[in-house]
Amino acid sequence: MYLLRRWNPRMWGAGGDEPLTGMPQLTGLILATLVATAAGGLLGPLAVGLIDGTWSLLLAVVWMVRNTVSVLLVLGLGLRVGYLISAHRRARADTGARPAVVLPFKRLNQIQRLELAALVAVSVAAYVVVFVVLPTLPIAFPLIALTVWAALRFDTTIVVMHDFVAGSAAVAFTLAGHGPFTAVPDFATRALIVQAFVGLVAVIGLALAWAATNATCCCSRCGAGPRGDRRHRGQVRVPGGHEPRDPHPR
Repeated sequence: MYLLRRWNPRMWGAGGDEPLTGMPQLTGLILATLVATAAGGLLGPLAVGLIDGTWSLLLAVVWMVRNTVSVLLVLGLGLRVGYLISAHRRARADTGARPAVVLPFKRLNQIQRLELAALVAVSVAAYVVVFVVLPTLPIAFPLIALTVWAALRFDTTIVVMHDFVAGSAAVAFTLAGHGPFTAVPDFATRALIVQAFVGLVAVIGLALAWAATNATCCCSRCGAGPRGDRRHRGQVRVPGGHEPRDPHPR
């Protein structure tokens, strides 16, 4: 927590009031997580080794990767949801009204909701095919395309929820003995591979979602210059097709 507050002092949950968004915050979160889990990966397996007399480098790496992935998935989702609740409370305190938490699902129009439903349906079908129907084929890599789809089209909160559910499904299927990762005979190596896959999915989803958000904001600022079209000047379009909004309301 000390490193998270030091590297991301303005982020909600680390002493600030900004949402978890942007590559600098992602970098700070990953670095703080790696330092903390590296210490845990050193001390945890060492303590176990002192008790039962066994220790291995692979066990320490699995311990570290598992904790790192867990922090990225659970903490990333918690920071986004916590920020929404905090923003709701601040708005209620400032206005005296009872503003509802604007969930990302409610900001979608009819077409975008259909696309989100399609993303959920395709994700469920794809994970069932890869982990249940065709478990012996090493075809887990196409599942990353679903994360890219979510990251480029929807709000970051939806992305972290997709990452959390998809990662949990991959681990659950593997623990149940289904999927391409079960082809690895050694349990520690199998755990390392599936956790690395889940971590890769999480990092790709968050990085692409925030990069898309920053890109649209930069484009909107460029269009707001002296030569910009007055009809579109100052408007920001959020990835996922949200309605344009004025970044400097009067």
